[in-house]
Amino acid sequence: MNSACDGCITIAKAVQVFFMVDDPTQVPAEVSVAIRDFDREINAISTDRTITVTQAEARVDMVIARFLALASSYDQQRRVAAQ
Repeated sequence: MNSACDGCITIAKAVQVFFMVDDPTQVPAEVSVAIRDFDREINAISTDRTITVTQAEARVDMVIARFLALASSYDQQRRVAAQ
């Protein structure tokens, strides 16, 4: 949000990931950790006044890539377990 912020820039990205679980009331621990790490890194990027927009966007892309790698590995684990 850029209200009352001169010179602020907003970049928006959206990624939707679905995790298939047996019990939807139980979030797998590694997913919870990944979400906390994702949130922590996004907050760190948003408060770092020393980086350029290009650097910030690259860091966001790296965070997304790490999260998607977990999603991919989790999906593979799920398929292996189901066989």
